[in-house]
Amino acid sequence: MENPFIELVDELDLDAAVRRGSERNDLLPPRLEDAVLGEVGKRFSESLQTRIERGRYEPTRAEVVLVPKPGNTTRPAALLTLADRVVYDGIVEILRPRVDTALLGNEVVLWPRGITIPKRWREFEQAPLLGNSNFVAVADVTGFYETIEHERLREVLVTATGRRTAVNALMEFLGRVMGSPKGIPQGLAASDPLATAYLSPVDAAMA
Repeated sequence: MENPFIELVDELDLDAAVRRGSERNDLLPPRLEDAVLGEVGKRFSESLQTRIERGRYEPTRAEVVLVPKPGNTTRPAALLTLADRVVYDGIVEILRPRVDTALLGNEVVLWPRGITIPKRWREFEQAPLLGNSNFVAVADVTGFYETIEHERLREVLVTATGRRTAVNALMEFLGRVMGSPKGIPQGLAASDPLATAYLSPVDAAMA
């Protein structure tokens, strides 16, 4: 099968993806390979672009670590190689603007959006206190990120963006790194707009 990432190489902003992919977050542990900014990062992105152009880039199966969460439970976080984090971020970035236009308004779905905006968690928690509602429903989607079905996600993203080539490359990527037809890497910012898009039919029905 033809390498699906070659067709996207001219659209991938790998320099920007390296900067984002090496950022610390509150879920995954820091690693030595994250320190690739400046000239080191530039050489890394150039090398990665050459690998993609020549069809030599292949995603690697992610390692899964269990991260503690409140209530003495855990959540599975995916540890991707730096190259895979960069490619993942780069592909999602191609889709972001059109994903955003397909979501409900920013006053309904507070975070995350297709575009990158600051988290509005405090505003989300306080929202029920600002209206005249008599009841508040609290719900959660159990094991959400690890149970997202790739084929359903493909349908949602193609409908939202019209970018079938990019979406197909993303699904190929997810299948390889997750080793399964379901699940997206939890703990990476690039996963958040995909998860929001996946739930958009639920948001629309609730609204």
